[in-house]
Amino acid sequence: MLPFDQIFVQIVNGLVNGMILALVASGLTLIFGIMDIVNFAHGDLFMLGAMIAVFVLAGMAVTEALPLLVAIPLLIGVFIVSMTLVAGLGVAIERIAYRPLRHAGRLSPLISALGMSVFLENATMNVVGPGPRFFPEVLPTSEVHILGVAVQDKQILILVVATALMVWLHYLVNHTTFGLAVRATAEDKDAASLMGIEIDRVIAMVFVLGPALGAAGGVLFAMQYGVVLWNAGFLAGWLSGLPIEQSLTLGVICGSASVTDFGGYRGCPRTDEFREMAATRGIVVPETWRPAEEPA
Repeated sequence: MLPFDQIFVQIVNGLVNGMILALVASGLTLIFGIMDIVNFAHGDLFMLGAMIAVFVLAGMAVTEALPLLVAIPLLIGVFIVSMTLVAGLGVAIERIAYRPLRHAGRLSPLISALGMSVFLENATMNVVGPGPRFFPEVLPTSEVHILGVAVQDKQILILVVATALMVWLHYLVNHTTFGLAVRATAEDKDAASLMGIEIDRVIAMVFVLGPALGAAGGVLFAMQYGVVLWNAGFLAGWLSGLPIEQSLTLGVICGSASVTDFGGYRGCPRTDEFREMAATRGIVVPETWRPAEEPA
């Protein structure tokens, strides 16, 4: 039986990792829902969001923790810069890689998405190099004790930011005119166009929101782990096409599996491969039974 403090730490780590995963997956879900293709480049936009944040802080010569009143506005600025640049890149990707192939069937956009992903990864590697880039500890190192267990302030901040963005996205999609246009376009593009909805504009805005959320997840990931790689892989692609609420739930579950380390207890293996396998299986199994559309 694991001690309570270790169980609670794993729960917190799982929530943090899972909320980041769910945030990125929600942006990908928007694109999948409206385009019916898996944007393989989305994981690379997540990586670029984190990489941009690293270079912004490096350009400002930030190498150590700052006072809280300085660190919070600085991080807000980093989020804005990273999300804006990646959102612009997302629009460019839609114009170059997807819009010309919108009526070309399912295979051509899929190949284009794979090519864009390979291009972004290799371009990033050639620009920043193959080595890791490190995100400095901007926030003062402090802890909050919950149920007798120390929780880092940055973990609480990550949970608050990710939750706020998820709630905002849920409201945007389900309770606004823009969200109604997005859902109508995802349901039937031709009928939505006949009702006066500008399809190209809606799709372009989705390619702003999706990459921006991916970039936000990348910045949160860099804050949590302090390191970014040019080939930073992510499991968010497996969650594409699920509703936002299911993306959040499965993201938290699989995030918990990916950070849990039961090595040393009851003979369980202590390997990164085992944890990643558990996280991946936790996503693949629900995907196997996900209802599919009936063929027309």
